[in-house]
Amino acid sequence: MRNNVCENIQDEDFDKYLKKLYEEIRKTYLADSRPWVIGYSGGKDSTATLQLIWSSLKELPPDKLTKDIFVISSDTFVETPVIVNHINKTHELINICAKENNLPFKAVTVTPEINNTFWVNMIGRGYPAPYTRFRWCTDRLKIEPANKFITDTVANYGEVVVVLGARFSESASRSGSMSKRRIVGKNLTRHSTLPNAWVYTPIEEWQTLEVWEYLLSYPSPWNFDNDDLKQLYQDAQDGDCPLVIDKTSPSCGNSRFGCWACTVVNKDISMESMINSGEKWLQPLLDFRDWLAETKDPTQKEKIRSVRRRNGRVQFQETDDGERKLIWGPFTLEFRKIILEKLLDTQITIQKPLKEQTLL
Repeated sequence: MRNNVCENIQDEDFDKYLKKLYEEIRKTYLADSRPWVIGYSGGKDSTATLQLIWSSLKELPPDKLTKDIFVISSDTFVETPVIVNHINKTHELINICAKENNLPFKAVTVTPEINNTFWVNMIGRGYPAPYTRFRWCTDRLKIEPANKFITDTVANYGEVVVVLGARFSESASRSGSMSKRRIVGKNLTRHSTLPNAWVYTPIEEWQTLEVWEYLLSYPSPWNFDNDDLKQLYQDAQDGDCPLVIDKTSPSCGNSRFGCWACTVVNKDISMESMINSGEKWLQPLLDFRDWLAETKDPTQKEKIRSVRRRNGRVQFQETDDGERKLIWGPFTLEFRKIILEKLLDTQITIQKPLKEQTLL
């Protein structure tokens, strides 16, 4: 178990701690020929992880930097626009600085297949607004694109190391899944579902305060101002949506680094906070999301959902008291037209494209 990082900072020993961690990262990188894929969501944890990797490897001589390092971010096409801009800016800086310094980092964005996008599924196929027990969006929009990139990398290189900013203190489910996969005495663990993929989590024992202490005490090596990242967190409630590669991750709906159309949570506190912090132009997006969330109301099903499932069948479920309960089908065609009209009106109101290619 590592010592508490904040105590080290207060004791002015943090530089020594970092030197040991940098050495661990370098040894892990040099141990084999497997390329690295770093999951970057734009949030504090993934930023701290990427900064650690970058700062440690830049000390290696050029002839040792033979392994590719891909920095991947996920664009679901319904990301909060403020975060899309933040990630795009960061990607540009990473690629410029990596090239100038002859470092093997390459920032790329992964996206879902068009037939798996949010609006194609909701407006095109009639999928209802996602909720806790039916998060159809997570697999299609986040897990599958990231995993496809990883499996494609495995196909090209044989094996791959996935570097994540996951921390034990993030949540009980995340801590449990990380503990189960842990190999005692090893830095790498097997990926929970992908063969020939290994996972490395260098900040797994850090606390939230420790992450911020690091980011605000040590400048970004790709010339990004971490104070700007801090400002994003101050503009909304704390919390970020990591790059999702399995189903142990919690919903991103209550974090600023999630999707603006997310209806898994009842209330999008983060977007409300961003609006209250000055991003007034986001109000139409919040209004649309809140309207969409109302469709989860059971009393609305008869008005907006079909009695037939997508396979054309009428399906019932027997309740505990022996009654037959109708399992409602997709949104009706009429209601899907209403969704599309309101979505296009919202796009006109904010005068920004809402990834209109996904509406085709």
